Amino acid sequence: MLTLALLLSTPLAHAVEVTHIPPFLRGDINVGYEFDLESTNLLEGDTQVARMAQEQHRMRYGAVFGVAPGAALFVELPSYLRDRVSYADGRQMVYEPTLESGTFAGGELLENQPVFEGKGLGGTWLGVRGTPWSQELMGGRGVKSTWLLEFGYRFIDESNFWVEDDEGLRGAGPGGPATRWRTAFSADKGVSRPYIEGSFEKNYWVEADILDADGEVAVENAVITPRSKLDVHTGLEVTPYEDDVRGASFTIDFRFGWGYRTFGEVPSGIYLPSTLPTSAGDLVITSETNTFKGGLGLYYRPFTYMKINLFTDLHYVMPYQPEHPYEVQTGYSTLNFTGGAQLEILIRTESGL
Repeated sequence: MLTLALLLSTPLAHAVEVTHIPPFLRGDINVGYEFDLESTNLLEGDTQVARMAQEQHRMRYGAVFGVAPGAALFVELPSYLRDRVSYADGRQMVYEPTLESGTFAGGELLENQPVFEGKGLGGTWLGVRGTPWSQELMGGRGVKSTWLLEFGYRFIDESNFWVEDDEGLRGAGPGGPATRWRTAFSADKGVSRPYIEGSFEKNYWVEADILDADGEVAVENAVITPRSKLDVHTGLEVTPYEDDVRGASFTIDFRFGWGYRTFGEVPSGIYLPSTLPTSAGDLVITSETNTFKGGLGLYYRPFTYMKINLFTDLHYVMPYQPEHPYEVQTGYSTLNFTGGAQLEILIRTESGL
């Protein structure tokens, strides 16, 4: 998916999105919408046993404030409008004695295809960004590039996507706390600005009661560990239009990159259309995978104090095993499509653009 840095950074004339922070005692406030859609075929051997779709729709609210020259604090609050996993053409899993496990071979089509859906607030992010060296701040000393470092912490959220509450309602998001480390390098080369960025988001565990097939508590305070992710991408920003008098500009961002998703431990029965009753209430491992992406960003600044961002990325996801007890994996045609829009209001003065 697009990194949170692109959503919270604020461009200036000749400033690269991924390494820019507000000037000292200036700030940005922003609101944005993001979506994440993934479609895949589930295969047992060479046989397709279901089609799975995952989607998230989020609003994100944030602010960044410069607390010193080259340093800023940020806060982010995600709100999940929808967090959903659904199936089509899913079959009933049956027990195979020779395998001593479940199989979809010979299983009938499910009359009611399962849907897991939740919504709610996510955990609040707090963090700091800094530029040990900066082309904006140190250009007079001959510095020709900018290096940014970031650390963020996400607080635990009371609701999560993995389990339902007492009223049968499901929350959204990973639920547990997390940390995020990010670094980026950029250089101003006239109307073009190359950059490279790397980030690692570590999701920690969240405790929740897991229910069995009868709706009874099977495991109290189960330790659920969502996947963590590592992303590296490089890109080139090009600004074909800039008006210094009005503070207006239009920038196109071309990028591509690679991502790695660690394994996770989650409740059984979410990432397959059906499972054996014996695994209901168990934690299962969702295996690791790699992704490759290409994307485009369009950043329009109509005047000094406003910016509108549009962005989209297409990810190719390598096959992985959704639940380790069962010999089912995703196909070679798994695509993940992310995108969104954001409005930023820049708190500036004439001396602090």
